[in-house]
Formats: sequence, structure tokens, C-alpha cells
Amino acid sequence: VFVAAREFVVAGLQGHVLECDHTRRNAPVVLSAVNAVFEQAQNNQHFQGFRLHTTGVQVDALVDAKALGVYALPRTERPAKSSVKTERANEMAEVPTWRDSLTTPRHLPEEALRQQEARQVAWGVHELVMTGVAPKDIYIVSRKRASLRWVAQELAALHLPRAAAEALPLMDSAPVRDLVALLDVLASNSQNLCLAQALRSPLFGASDDDLMCIARAVLTLPSKSWWTALMSVAPASAALQRAQDLLQRWSQAARLLPPHDLLDRIVAEGECRERTAAALPPERRASALAAIDALLGLSLSLDGARYATPYNFVRALRRGAVKLPLPSQADAVQLLTIHGAKGLEAEVVFVMDADPEPQRAESASVLVDWPMDSAAPRRCAFVYSESAARCPPSLRDVLAVESAAREREELNSLYVAMTRARSCLVFSATEPYGATTGLSWWQRVQPVAKAWVPSAAPSESVSSACEPASAAMLLGLPRWEGSSAYFAALREPAATETETETETETDSQTDSQTDTHLSHLGRAFHRVMEWATTPRAVPADADADPRAKLSHWCALAAREFELSGTTQPELLALVTRVLQSPSTQRFFDASGLCWAGNEVGVTMSGKDGPQVLRIDRLVALREDGASPAVREWWVLDYKLHPAPHTVPQNRAQLLRYRDAVQRLQAQPVYCAFITGAGDVIALTT
Repeated sequence: VFVAAREFVVAGLQGHVLECDHTRRNAPVVLSAVNAVFEQAQNNQHFQGFRLHTTGVQVDALVDAKALGVYALPRTERPAKSSVKTERANEMAEVPTWRDSLTTPRHLPEEALRQQEARQVAWGVHELVMTGVAPKDIYIVSRKRASLRWVAQELAALHLPRAAAEALPLMDSAPVRDLVALLDVLASNSQNLCLAQALRSPLFGASDDDLMCIARAVLTLPSKSWWTALMSVAPASAALQRAQDLLQRWSQAARLLPPHDLLDRIVAEGECRERTAAALPPERRASALAAIDALLGLSLSLDGARYATPYNFVRALRRGAVKLPLPSQADAVQLLTIHGAKGLEAEVVFVMDADPEPQRAESASVLVDWPMDSAAPRRCAFVYSESAARCPPSLRDVLAVESAAREREELNSLYVAMTRARSCLVFSATEPYGATTGLSWWQRVQPVAKAWVPSAAPSESVSSACEPASAAMLLGLPRWEGSSAYFAALREPAATETETETETETDSQTDSQTDTHLSHLGRAFHRVMEWATTPRAVPADADADPRAKLSHWCALAAREFELSGTTQPELLALVTRVLQSPSTQRFFDASGLCWAGNEVGVTMSGKDGPQVLRIDRLVALREDGASPAVREWWVLDYKLHPAPHTVPQNRAQLLRYRDAVQRLQAQPVYCAFITGAGDVIALTT
């Protein structure tokens, strides 16, 4: 196609062909190898159209280069076939034993060879890093990702920073699995295995002895529930004590919060990011923290964030094949396919799998003979196999053209791989099982590559190869101690200032501690009223009596707004008084309402631009009977003060709410304060 396009530009458009034979990237020693390899390929009629390249890189500029030249690591040789037969015979003679899959990996001969090649590459990378080459200046490229996976494991064993070889499933990340297990046990306390996994994770850091303590306690319980055992037994360690406190808190929150809010609370209160970073070596921290952030983001985007409960969210995660996006790690060794490395460059490039297994002949394929200047193909055939022995004689010329094009594409990939390197190029290979028909990359570069045997890298001394061991340092915004006041201000604009001014007018001797207490009590009162008057609110026990529900909600609100234990009965009394007052029944009885909403947001224009107003409760009363028609609207504002209408700021605020709703509704709109005594004080002007 490119040849035909060039001919069209020259003949049809009177254009000119400009060959790009000069580079400013490759060092002379690298470019000499490129010229030698591809000039020989052209002489063998395998790579037509190649012209010798020149470089603008001067030799003097390479004085400070840490690595320079073209090298070949020792090729991983296969054992002799007789040795293989002897080894298999010895294996058959041995007494079969069970393999512990948790501690003993499966041993496959082919994987062992690939692992040995990857280990040599990792040792080479380590040796270069020890001489001063930055990990970010090293690329490892390969035809397939399988080789990159092996070298990623070997680099991890040497504690060398490396980028992810490919986008992995999100559930393959250990921090994600731990958080999902925690969500699962919060959604269903009977998940014993999930609870054990969560306790053993860095989030809690429980030891094996801690788990054994819970397991022994379970034996004495008829339910055999680990959750019950954890909550009932005396904690044997600080980790279990911390788990008890956090799990009880999160279990209550899981009944009210959507997955994202619950996860956000777990990550913040449980110090998930900090504990995960502290438990991992430096080269693995970035990917682990990126996985946690990806899970948080997914809770807002998975299936349009339709899952309102942790149970459904966890099931959706385990059903779907969600991929973990590759984190950007600029200071790490980059692992790339050759196709993905196009357009990139690095000081040092390792080319793996330079002597691959010969490809099998394609089966059940299509051969098309369609010259560029023809309007239609001359021949098109479905063939059973492309092997020379099975291809029909009439199609062998077409197959020869197709094979030549594939060989040319292989050489194009070799050209891309070699020209990525600025100063140093290293090849590695594993001896193929079968003989290849043509020249492999390894055979082509042998005449120009120097032998290099990297020294074995002891894993215990590699931690200092990249950077000194240091504590995990995470960047983050300082904790905002005034968060409760901020969110209360969003729910009730100017409520804090209004209530403070009211208290100042009624009692000039009230001190700051009393102001703070009343302010927190007012916010907790608003929160419980919101929960208690929302039909879809889920209590801790659906079968509990109404007072038990209110008591549960009051306990949650008291904890959120840091109220003392003696204030909770006062809060419960306030809420009960308002909900049971005869004056307020028409605003809470669902049978007389066409519509009702809490914390209703209304946007209005102001001096400083649009402002969002938060109405405590907005209801539409029905016409008499079961008519669906709206008779009138009521804007309701909760105030603990017995006479909020006497404060000008309160009146102005409520009338502004009423005017905002009146602009949107044709029916009459009224407004009223609901006090802590259960009184309804309507405003008429």
C-alpha cells in the first residue's frame, strides 16, 4: 500500500520522495549495528529499499553515557532430548506427593526456560542501575506480553521499580480484593472468609495468632459466625480492638450510605492508603495506591453508579471483567510491546524473545491475489492449511507473496526495536524447540553484538539499587477539623450565625461552649429529622418499633456531630416531640401529601452569582380526599429556638425560600418555622 501511495504521489501529483536516512537519536555504535543488520537483509533480498543511515549524535556527547554498545545476553539453552526423557522417567519413578499450591508453585519446563531468560534480563537491568543508569531510562520490549509478565516478576523480586506490563483485571489487585472483601462482610456479616481476609489485610494488620483466637472463639458459638466472635470476645491485640471499633461503625454506616460514600469513609477513617503504602516495598506502592483510587472512582461510574448498596456493588464488581488502568510511573523501568514502543526512545533498550518458536502454518485462512492496479481480485481462495505441503500448486505463488510480506513485517518490527535505543541495545533469547525456516532476530544480530554475562543480583542487597529505603511519604491535604460545620452550612445556610445571634440576644452571658453545644445539637436535630421523614431511609432493624428507630438514628447523628452521651436523650426528646406534635402531623403524614422532600436545593441569582438554597423540608398538600391535585405548598424550616420568627435574619431567610419556590409553582406557597417544642409558626409577610 505504501509503495502504491508513493508512486501515486510522484506520478499523479508530481511530488518528490524524501528518504529519512538521518537520525538525531541513535549513537553511532547503535546505528552501525542497524546498518549492518539491514544491509545484510537487503543483500539477501529480504528488506528491499533500505539505505544506510547516518546520525547527528557526536561521539564526544557520549562520554558520560553509563552504557554504550550492542550486546547479547547468553541464550537460554534447552536441555538435550535425552536429558528430558531421563528427567521424565525419574519423575514417573518418584512417589507422587501432594503439592501445597499456597507455597509451592507449579513447575513447567517451558515456563522455567522463559523465567530463566527473564531473570537474566532482570540481572542485566540491575547491573546497569547499580552503575548509575536511572530505571526510567531503560525500556524492555518484546513481541508478546507473556515475556513482559515474566520479567516483571523478576524485577519485582529484585525490588526494581517497573511499570505494569499490561492492564490487569481490577480484582487481581490485592488492595482491591481486600476492600471488596470488607464491603462483602459489611453487607453480609456471615461472610467468614471475607472477614478473615479483611482482618489480615494492611487495613487492620491482624496476625495469624489473632485469627486463631477468633477461630477458637467460634467453636463455642452455635452460629459459627466470625463476626459474632469478633464482636463478643475480649480483643487479644490492639489490631482486633481497632477492628472491633471500626467494623461496628462501618456496619452501621453501610445501612445508610451508598458504596462510594462508604468506601470513602473506610479509606479515610481506616487510613487505608497510609497502611497499604507502609506494608509494601517502594516499587509496588504506586500501583497499589492507583488501584485503591480506581476502586473509589469505579463506585461512581460502574453501570452509571446505579448500585445503591454495597451488596449489589460487590456482586457487579465480581461479575464484570473490569480492567485496572495502567498507572503512570515515569521513574520506573518501562515494559512495552514493540508495537507500543513506536515513537518512543530510551538510553537502554532490552529486546526479549529474539529467537521465538517458529509459527505454525495458518489453518482455515484466506489467500487473496489482488494487485494494486486491479479493480477486483484475480484470485480468492479459502485454504485448509498454508503449509507448503498442503497448499494447492495454483496458489503457491500467492502464498509466497504473503509469506514474504510477513517476513518483511517481522523485519520492520526488528527495525523499530533496534532504533528505540539511544546508546545501548541488549538482546536476549531462548532456544526454540523447533528449527526455524528463516533467519531469526538472534541470528541476524549475532555478528554485531558483544557477549555480556550480567552478574547474579542477590535479592537481599538490591533494595538499595534504586533508592535508599525510606518511610512511605504520601501527599495529602491536611485534615479539616471543621468539616461538620461546613456540611451543616450546606444543609442550612446561615443557620449557625442565626442561631448564635438568637442566643446572644436572649442571653448575653452564654459562653462559647454553650454556643458550640447548641450548634451541634441543632445540626444533629436536622440530620435525624431528615432520616426520620424520608420514606426510603433504612433503619438498623426494619422490624423495630418507631422509638427504637429514632434512638438508632439519634445515636448515629450524635456520633457524627460529636455530641456527648448525655445529649443523646435530649436529642431523642426533641425529635419525638416534633414528630408527635398535632400541629406538625399534616406535614409528615404521607396520606395527605402529594410530594415531600428533605434538604431540597433551589438555585437563585444573587449579588455574587448563583446561590444554592437548602430547604429543610418542602411538602405539597393534597386536595381533600384522595385527589392527586396539589392544594398548596409549604416551605418548612426547623429551629430549636422557641421564637425564631422574632429574629429578622430568620424571617428574611425563610421568606426568601418561599419566594424561590413560588416562582416555580402555580399553587400558593406558604412558609413556617417548626420549633423544638413542636410548634408551627407560619409567616404571612
